[in-house]
Amino acid sequence: YSVPHYRTDFSDINLDTLGHLWWSTTTFGLQEFDSTGELLKRDNNIDNLFFQDDKMTYTDFFIDSQNRFFVYAMKRQAEYELWQYFPESGQKEVLAEGFGNFFFNAMEDSQGNIWFGLDNNLFQLQPNGNWVDFSNAVQQVLDFYNITALFEDQTNMLWIGTDGGLLKMPLGKQLFENHLTKKGVGWGNSFRGIGEDL
Repeated sequence: YSVPHYRTDFSDINLDTLGHLWWSTTTFGLQEFDSTGELLKRDNNIDNLFFQDDKMTYTDFFIDSQNRFFVYAMKRQAEYELWQYFPESGQKEVLAEGFGNFFFNAMEDSQGNIWFGLDNNLFQLQPNGNWVDFSNAVQQVLDFYNITALFEDQTNMLWIGTDGGLLKMPLGKQLFENHLTKKGVGWGNSFRGIGEDL
């Protein structure tokens, strides 16, 4: 599949769990291709606006390991929403709204949580469906306007790239665990050093 040279039609690209490629363009919207390159589906009505009489779509999206589609959609000029999109029916469900910028990042961590960086907001969608808003926590640590990247390293540390610097946050379910402590012994719990057995 190719795009006419006079159009720079590329917004986002992702692979689903079936091995199908999903490609969003400003002219044709969201398109699904199989492993041979055959066009299976096209939806150019997800989100759109008119610019100098041209209908344009800006569909930034993310597909998780359960094949769920999350779309960061432009509702109108300078107003964005996070949707869950259902390709089979074309239906959409609004998950969050009221964002004024186009910065969108999403990733799935090793524990199955989905992280969304929307403008200067950070949200976590947990496997049980609960939403956690980390926006205030990260904004208190660093002065920034937009989250520009999300990454989990091999030590389960979440790295949050912003336009004001880099943040890191441990992803473990329990950050600290007590070992070798006894109540009522005071200084008896004091450590002088820690080593590692080879």
